[in-house]
Formats: sequence, structure tokens, C-alpha cells
Amino acid sequence: MAADDDMEASTRAPAGLLGELEDDAVEHDGVVAGDDARVLVTQDLLEVDAAEGDERRGGIGRRPAELGIEGRQEARAQVTIGRGDRSDTGDAQLVDEAPLQRPIHPLAAAAGLGRVAEDVFDAEVRPPPAMTWKGVIRGDAGPAVISPTLPQTHWAIAGRSKGLEIWRTLNAGTTLGPVGSYLPDDVRANASIAPPFVQCSVNHDVVLLGDMALWKTTNLFASNPGQPDWTGNSPSVNDRITSVAFAGSDATCQTYAIGRKGSLQMTTAGGGASWRNLDPNNTLPKQKLPKGLAFAPQTPNTLYVVYSKFAAGEPGRVFRTVNALDPNPTWTNVSASFAGVSFDFPHNSIALDPVDPRIIWIGTDLGVMRGIWNDSSASMSWTHYGPESGLPNVIVHDVKVHAATRQPVAFTHGRGAFILVDTVAWCRGSWAPTLGTKFGVCPP
Repeated sequence: MAADDDMEASTRAPAGLLGELEDDAVEHDGVVAGDDARVLVTQDLLEVDAAEGDERRGGIGRRPAELGIEGRQEARAQVTIGRGDRSDTGDAQLVDEAPLQRPIHPLAAAAGLGRVAEDVFDAEVRPPPAMTWKGVIRGDAGPAVISPTLPQTHWAIAGRSKGLEIWRTLNAGTTLGPVGSYLPDDVRANASIAPPFVQCSVNHDVVLLGDMALWKTTNLFASNPGQPDWTGNSPSVNDRITSVAFAGSDATCQTYAIGRKGSLQMTTAGGGASWRNLDPNNTLPKQKLPKGLAFAPQTPNTLYVVYSKFAAGEPGRVFRTVNALDPNPTWTNVSASFAGVSFDFPHNSIALDPVDPRIIWIGTDLGVMRGIWNDSSASMSWTHYGPESGLPNVIVHDVKVHAATRQPVAFTHGRGAFILVDTVAWCRGSWAPTLGTKFGVCPP
């Protein structure tokens, strides 16, 4: 499909439309979220990612896909243009103006977990940056992968329109072509809306897709102009794979782990030829969902897993092992607590600092958590980032860490992407923010 095929006439002039949900998206609990347009201002595109939604108790059932943008420098600003009344599900109004500057006023907090805050912005107009944006695909957008060697042009995204669809571009979205046709028909017909879709950091052709079994391609981009081959790469079971992670320290892309309800598995030889149980002693939760896996950048022995969902009698949201390669890995519960009270909210994603593996960032149903491992005390210290730091009081589906600046970027449910910055420089109009303590919100 061409980049601008099937787009509404009113959206051709503005360049900020990243994606649009279909009207028949899955709904739960009879609640429909508003369809707000999102405008992000960025430079030097590096990674586009989309968080994965899952059904939660008491939350918004229909989850619009959040496309996250991480730049070579960093995501510069985020604003939402739309109707403030969350009960109004009419189309958001795009403005044919220069992109808006970052939000100026803090976001209004929600009444409670599971409800969407009515965000209030007071933004100024500023000249657009050199790069503009346009929508390229319609449907329920899922996770994306960006070539580590050709990040300006080579991208792929897995989403759902009429079944699972995977699209590839080798020219920065000017043209896109399907690359999932060689997957079995039943996989494409029954796949989840946003399945795990993960790329090896040292070889852009090696990509894993999680479903009831793991699927692997080793020629995602090299197969052009043909389609890539997909092969089954793990045993098929009755529970979907909910998380996948490569060990970045393995230059051969042979070491990776997968998580599904009640099970973690890892392969280290033959790239999926053999698998072993990472929890033979049944230390980890069995009823919660392992939604995030992350290896330490320097070694595959250190592995973290974070859990979503609620399950009575299963304490713990964050677990850590430093001997993942052993036959019987030892897992330690390093979950957060404040004043003796466990932070027992669903954890949805995890990312490690690319320089200091002691630092981890986690996206939760109630903001972002930063953990710092202390070797001398063998414990984790935690800091919570919520509305007081500039984040809206909504679910954070995904968190990424910028490789150069080490800044975390939080991808929220329906409120766009937020980057942790030094607000002194940021609020004075700097377009090159540095790591700080606030998520880009300036005082009135």
C-alpha cells in the first residue's frame, strides 16, 4: 500500500498523523477510548515502537495503539490535539498549522487507576523542524523494528487489520510491502493484536515473532524484493508468548528468551534448536503474565522479568537472576515497595541502561519506575515517576532508553511519548535536552 493510500482528505496536509485505529477494534467492558490524534516532533528517526495492550481488570478495554518514536537525538516534544471530553468518541480534529510546541502545563491527574485523565494543554506554536510525519498504515498498529545499521530507511511493523499483517519499508515509508505472507494462515488469522516482534540488535535481518509458538526469520530485509522466510522456532503450547528478548551481548543472535503464562524458556545453541526451562524450581509467578524480559547488555547471565496481571497469593512483580546460563537459575524478587507497602500494580515493560546495567526502567499501570541495583546490599532501590514528574496518570505500556543520552522514553496509553529531561534547559526552548528528573513538563 502506498504511504498515503486510503487516507482521509482532511489529513493529507498536516504531517503529524502517525496511525489511525479501525472502527471495529476490539472492545471490552463496553468502554471505548477517544480517538485522539497525536503529533510528535522529532529529528533523525531511529526507532518506531508500539506498545502492546492487554486486557486488564477495571481498565479501558479498547486500547488505541501507541506508536512511539525515538530519535537519534531524542523525541523532542509531544502534544495531543483532540476533544477533552473522554466520553466523546468523535474524530479528533487535526489542525493545518505548524506542529505545536511541547506541553506547557502539567497534565490533570485522573481520579483513579484505570480511568483516563482529561489532559489539559496550553501550547505555543513554533516553526516546524526539518522532519515531518505522515501516516503510512491503517489498522491496529503493533510493535515495530528499525534496522540498527540503516535506521533512516529500513523499518518493519507488525499489526492487525484483517488478521496479522507485517509490513516492510526500505525507503523510509515511501513504499511498503507485506512480509508476513509465508506465515501459516492460522497464525495470521488468530494472532493477537500486538504480538511480540523483536529484532536482534546486531543483525537487522534476524527477527522473532511471538504467538502460540515462536516464529523466526533471518532475512527480513535481505529477502527484498521477495518475502522473508518464517520458520517455527519453539514448541507450540496452549498459552501465547507474551515477551521475547535477545541477549545483546551475543553477536550471533543465537541467545534469546521467551515468556508465557507460567513459563520462561531460553535458547543458547542453534538459535532455537533446543530450549530449556529457566524456572525449574518454580520460583516465579505462574498466574501472572511475564510482559517484559531484558538481558544485561554485557552478559546473558543477568536477566530480568516483569509481570502484569493480578493473581492472589503470588507476590512479586520484578525478578532478577545472575546465572541464567546455569541449569538451575536462582531468581530473586527485587520488586518495589514504599514505606513497607508493595507497589503491586501490573508491570508492562522493562529496559536496562545501555551503560550501567545496575539501572533499570519499568513501565507500569501507574507510571514509570527506576530501579538501581546495589551490589553491596544485594538489593534494589526504587524511584517512582508519576504526575508529579510530568507523566499523565495513565498506563505506561512501554519504556525505551535512548542509547546515546541514556534517557528513558515512556510510551503511554493514549497520551503519547514522554522523555525524561533537564527541565531548566528544556523549558527555555532547548531542542537538545539532557537527562534530568522531569518528563518534559514546564511550569505555567
